Amino acid sequence: MEEFTSIEFDYKKYQKSKDEGRYEIIEGRFFNLATSPSVFHRHMCGNIYHKLRIFSAG
Repeated sequence: MEEFTSIEFDYKKYQKSKDEGRYEIIEGRFFNLATSPSVFHRHMCGNIYHKLRIFSAG
């Protein structure tokens, strides 16, 4: 079984990183953030929300 080591990160180390990805540091742990949803995804979520709102009001 492979063991993973945890590396403590802080803002100074984050600034030195050459990676242009979106990350968040929580209690010294580095998390890769998901990309923003596409316009199509947001449109579909809006449609589902609208249908649920009409259904629950009826």
